[in-house]
Amino acid sequence: MWNWLRYIKNPETAKRVARLDPKDEWIVREVPELRILDDGLWQAVKDRQREIRKRYVDHDRLQINVGHMLDDHPHGRTAQQEHPL
Repeated sequence: MWNWLRYIKNPETAKRVARLDPKDEWIVREVPELRILDDGLWQAVKDRQREIRKRYVDHDRLQINVGHMLDDHPHGRTAQQEHPL
């Protein structure tokens, strides 16, 4: 992908600030020989991410339910309660 980002200088701080170019100006090309994951693995990861999002994200409030994540993790909240530091 080319031409999707530009930098402008903030006159107050003299630092460069990144800004996205309009999407209709982006140059996007498929280059399958540069992929590091095959399509099957990529799709499996995307499916897994979708399942995790369904399970742990409250879409009404857009917050992650961290408590459930800690309960399911082997070093999470339950394990910490059993073996305090």
